[in-house]
Amino acid sequence: MNLYVAGIYASNFNKGGRLYLKATENAKAHRDNVRFNLESYHYIHKGKYVEQIRRDGVKVFLDSGAFSSFSLGVDVSIEAYAEFVKANQDIIEMASVLDAIGDPVGTYHNQQTLERLGVEVLPCFHYGEPLDLCEYYVRNYDYITLGGMVPIPNNKLEVWLDEVWSRVLTDKDGYSRIKIHGFGLTARKLMAKYPWYSVDSSSWVQAAANGGIVFPELPRPIAISERSPKIKDFMGHYSTLPAATKARVDQLLAYYGSSAEEMATDYKSRWAFNAFTYDRLGYILGEDHWRKPFRATQPGLF
Repeated sequence: MNLYVAGIYASNFNKGGRLYLKATENAKAHRDNVRFNLESYHYIHKGKYVEQIRRDGVKVFLDSGAFSSFSLGVDVSIEAYAEFVKANQDIIEMASVLDAIGDPVGTYHNQQTLERLGVEVLPCFHYGEPLDLCEYYVRNYDYITLGGMVPIPNNKLEVWLDEVWSRVLTDKDGYSRIKIHGFGLTARKLMAKYPWYSVDSSSWVQAAANGGIVFPELPRPIAISERSPKIKDFMGHYSTLPAATKARVDQLLAYYGSSAEEMATDYKSRWAFNAFTYDRLGYILGEDHWRKPFRATQPGLF
């Protein structure tokens, strides 16, 4: 599964930048080995970011950033978005439609408008929208996105995802009919359960900002910063873990070429480490993840 690490460039962690140059060699190696990047048009369409991405020789999954713009009361011109995508094809792997927040008809209209303007974008079907709209997208595109999931509690989201995957996204044998991307998907259970082709997450930087590191092999982040408020909480911090658990963390850190001391004292190392291990989680799930059959587990769905 392609797990796109969201916001590395918007976080000013470009290769050769100030943060990168001050990072340890281990951190640079972790940063260099992130394979999949997602950036928001809202954050990168002005200023230095486009040239940084181009200079680094990478391509990004371009999210329209409509939700961020909507939250901040910023109007986004669909014509400007179209021109940006056309002008920067060399750094864009794929781009999403410009969402009309809370308006499925408006999002569908934007899809058609962008196509008329000569821009190829992935459609987006949002949480709570009519399933017949999703069916339309599945019949007419070979790669679509699911959005509007970030604020939904995981238990409620799982019920909805079971329904969408069972009724629309998979065939009678449970295999995905097309490629599906999940926007802002952070719950590992939900990453693994459904046959996503790709997902993205910004949780890597959120965990690091809170003084934590993330391992694909462990179920939750480990608070490790020497400045973490959890440092005195029993089992809430690396320093207060049981000996066996701490030894496992040390073993994993060594496997990934780092150490507890580096993670405790250097926020740049935590950023780079988490970006790499999120990418690694997608690698572990496997390139063929999207070809695995899905079976709904919610009782009474049918």
